[in-house]
Amino acid sequence: MTNRAEHHALNTLKIAVVLLLLFLASAYALTWYAPPFLEVTIIHVGLDLIRVVVAAMVASLIWALRRGRTTLNSMVLGAGFLAVSFTSLLQILSNPEFPPLFTPNTTLKQAFFWLSSGLFAMVSLLAYFLLPARRTRRRIATASVTVATLLSFLV
Repeated sequence: MTNRAEHHALNTLKIAVVLLLLFLASAYALTWYAPPFLEVTIIHVGLDLIRVVVAAMVASLIWALRRGRTTLNSMVLGAGFLAVSFTSLLQILSNPEFPPLFTPNTTLKQAFFWLSSGLFAMVSLLAYFLLPARRTRRRIATASVTVATLLSFLV
């Protein structure tokens, strides 16, 4: 069973690398045709989208492997990186050059979402290393993802 899960994880990683390379190539091509004042914004948003995608891939990989030997600390890590993905996406959408989402976009609002995504990453990594590696139930896994989603939307 673990061999199959490792094979699935390796295929997911291959697909992620190919998509990342395609994304970088398209972002590079966009900078050739963009006006000079938008080049920095395109590169900045592109790099922020990489952070969103990587955090979502970590969360989805841990969620996909939950049927195997799932530990509490890995579920907390996956839920934390799901929150990182959501808050990083909100940070991108709160760019002052984008149209307002719910409230007017400011640099302070963007910095707040950036700091909150860093806080979620730090807390989830600390919890991963400090919590004991014991098996967990499926209800706890679902509850941890639900709590992470609610926390990220409450920010």
